[in-house]
Amino acid sequence: MEKESVEWFAKQMLKKLEENINKRNWIRTSYDYLFNRMKEEVKELQELLLNDKVPYKHKKMITECANVAKYAMMIADKANKESIY
Repeated sequence: MEKESVEWFAKQMLKKLEENINKRNWIRTSYDYLFNRMKEEVKELQELLLNDKVPYKHKKMITECANVAKYAMMIADKANKESIY
C-alpha cells in the first residue's frame, strides 16, 4: 500500500515538473528562492484546506501537495549534488 502511494504521488510531482520543464534548472537557483516558493505553495494548500467552498477541492489539494513536494525535492536534490561525501 505505501509503495503504491509513493509511486502515485511521484507521478503527481512529475506532472508538475514537466509543466515547468522550460524554466531554469533549480541547481542554479538559490536555496532561499526555492524555500520561499515552497512556503508559498504551503500557504496555497493551507487556504484550500480552510476553504470549504472550493469546487474540485481534492484535485486541487493533490496539485498543491505535489507543488510543495516538488520544491522540497529541488532543495534536497541541490543539497545532494553540492554535498561532499
